[in-house]
Amino acid sequence: MGLGTIYHKLVLISPQVEVAIRCLYWNNVKTLKKFRGSSGGVHVGETGFVDFDKIILYLRENGVRKDDIMVVHSSFNALAGAKLSAEEVIDKLYSLVNEGGSLAMPAIRSFEEESNYGDYIDNYMDDVSKNFTTIYNIYQSPVTAGLLPFSLMRYDDAEISYFPLNPLTALGAHAEAMMEHNIEGELPTAHGPNSAWAYCANHDAWNIGIGVDIKDYLTIFHVSQEVPEWPVKDWYFERDFIIKKSKRETPLRIRERKHVWTKYFAETNFYNDLITAGILKTDLVEGIPIYMCRSKALFAFIKEQKNPSYPYYVPKKYRK
Repeated sequence: MGLGTIYHKLVLISPQVEVAIRCLYWNNVKTLKKFRGSSGGVHVGETGFVDFDKIILYLRENGVRKDDIMVVHSSFNALAGAKLSAEEVIDKLYSLVNEGGSLAMPAIRSFEEESNYGDYIDNYMDDVSKNFTTIYNIYQSPVTAGLLPFSLMRYDDAEISYFPLNPLTALGAHAEAMMEHNIEGELPTAHGPNSAWAYCANHDAWNIGIGVDIKDYLTIFHVSQEVPEWPVKDWYFERDFIIKKSKRETPLRIRERKHVWTKYFAETNFYNDLITAGILKTDLVEGIPIYMCRSKALFAFIKEQKNPSYPYYVPKKYRK
């Protein structure tokens, strides 16, 4: 039995056990770094032929309609067996929703200013980014979310969020409206009321994972935390950006979730709950892991939980 299997069995004893293990890890992360192995990620589909049309058919047969919004988390490497270009994969996905709907993908970026502060994990809990101004160049800041969103944002009619953290890029009928208000309001947040993510949530978007690890999927659930009624005190820290588009520069102060709260996220239990409740559908199609979740069902499920900060299990002393 591998360490991953043992960990999975342990944390599913209860959310509290998972949070205790996460706290132990993050409280000792600098000591434990020398034991850190490389993350293999999901590599299915790298050998053998993959009929991508069967994945498209699966999504259609399981409810995706022409006028839906579809937020896709994807791994192009996992689809190597399909022998398609990134643009061909995008076009096939967009064909599912190109009559009144939209295709969106997270186009997460890396920032030079953050890399200047050394090891990312070592500094994660310190929220060091509050100490400097970060430049987000909409077209040039490197995309870390993979080749598919990198390619999508280069379509002539693609829209890209001006918000620097977890930005979406999108095609289709909703794309412009999705991004229109992203940096408006006082101290906006990545998944707050004016965000592209909230727009997708409010329009009952499909959240699709193709070839990714389940823990790299479902970013949209953060919309449930970035609302005024969220019960945890001091959820955010403030940081400064300069948003660059061509020759225009716009200063922007935002709020970002304090990284310390990740210790209290019962991640494995959360996904297990969603699968057990039938909110999150998981399957293998052509050997590729596929995840499907509708936004309204997701947020209704979160809202009905007794824990007011679900799926974070935050000690009562930190609540409002």
